[in-house]
Amino acid sequence: MKIFISPVAETDWTVDAGEFVTEIKNRFPEAIVTERTTGAHSLEWKLVDSVEGSLDLSGNTVVLDGNILDCARFAVWYRRLVPASQRLVLYDESYSADLELELATTIEELITPFVIDDLSNEEKKESGT
Repeated sequence: MKIFISPVAETDWTVDAGEFVTEIKNRFPEAIVTERTTGAHSLEWKLVDSVEGSLDLSGNTVVLDGNILDCARFAVWYRRLVPASQRLVLYDESYSADLELELATTIEELITPFVIDDLSNEEKKESGT
């Protein structure tokens, strides 16, 4: 599942890529981090048996690819790196579920909308609608 974390509104705020790399490596020593100079992302990382992620060129949108629980864990950790004044939203690729990501947001709060959406989709498949 692809999950995005970005500012709620347009902003001049950006992630300092160098500091972000240091934070990722400190928190996830096994992470493989690649800095990019071409393409749509300035950074890409892979956490062993977990989430793959990237920071877009604008420097303020994180894209995560993995199961929702691992993505939510990363998102809660990432939120603590971002200034409290910077409002963030977490959403899926189709924007079928979204939630404002606050300092007090829990992993459970983040996964619930996506689990419910997955269950609804399963029920539709089973009923043939």
